[in-house]
Amino acid sequence: MGFGAAAALAQEGPYRFDVDGTASQALYRVREELVGVALPGDAVGRTNWISGTAVFDEQGQVIPELSAVRVNLATLQSDRPQRDNYVRYTTLEAGRWPEAVMVPVEVQGLPWPLPEEGSVPVTVVGDVTIKDVTRRLEWTGTASFEPGAMRVSVRTQFNFAEFNLQQPRVPLVLSVEDLIRLEADILFRLATQ
Repeated sequence: MGFGAAAALAQEGPYRFDVDGTASQALYRVREELVGVALPGDAVGRTNWISGTAVFDEQGQVIPELSAVRVNLATLQSDRPQRDNYVRYTTLEAGRWPEAVMVPVEVQGLPWPLPEEGSVPVTVVGDVTIKDVTRRLEWTGTASFEPGAMRVSVRTQFNFAEFNLQQPRVPLVLSVEDLIRLEADILFRLATQ
């Protein structure tokens, strides 16, 4: 019997899963070419300042009105402090909009009740807000299970203009590809009620 079924025996739904920020990570990847560096490479910024909740009904459908995952944009960190400051305060304007928020509206491929082990491919459809722009994005990846928890590892991509983001243009950067790749690796723990 999966932990979803065990929880159903102990209580009625909905079922709340809280983000474990100590065991979760979100990151961006953008291909860039720097002055003095022979080949283009990926700029990677990451944070584990993630919070939120995913709530499911008795049939395993996500309840968007009760669910959201929040990422603190001011804590994104790469291998270059100058890049971090530019991304935080020019591209993302984290002083004005400190969080990116994803509200899941559908999770495809998630078995219900949830198993206690194994993994499955999933697609998470969600409304993502960055700055003052909200767009529906599709994230693909896997959900893996352990007793009382599930780890969702997904990715998506979009262009700078889709969220009205300013593409970096600074002297040390020769070029920045117009494609932002996001990855999230989030551990959700079943909340006890």
